[in-house]
Amino acid sequence: MFADFSRDHIRPQEKLEELPDLAWNRVKGEANEKHSKALLNFADEESKKIANEIARRTVDEKVREAKASATRLEAEARLSQTNEMLARVTLVERCKSMGVLPVWNRSGEMTFLNAPANFDWDGLTQRLLSQDELGQTEEPSTDLDAQGGGPPTP
Repeated sequence: MFADFSRDHIRPQEKLEELPDLAWNRVKGEANEKHSKALLNFADEESKKIANEIARRTVDEKVREAKASATRLEAEARLSQTNEMLARVTLVERCKSMGVLPVWNRSGEMTFLNAPANFDWDGLTQRLLSQDELGQTEEPSTDLDAQGGGPPTP
């Protein structure tokens, strides 16, 4: 009776015949799973490589932009210095034609004094053009004799 039930309902012979196919399907499934994981890992690594390359290129571009900006700023600074030099020469020429002498205090504020008739304008021009830093002026001496602008000493 158990044998009849087993043969009719459980069918062990069919199960034994299906066993190699089931085992093979399991092996194929595990292989497919491993293959899928390997593909995902590969895709993740490739994504990281691409992101790193994009970041590297972006950094290179930012470095180029920074260098270009620095070069532009340096050129603008040189042009500004040139313009300031020209403005200084123009200031001396205008002051000479008006007979006034520009004088700066320690704060950099400028005032004008009447220039002596024999003032050394070329010396003033040289002093204005030879300063180390264009943004700063020297405190001019109030002694016009020392500047060559006072009356000749005997």
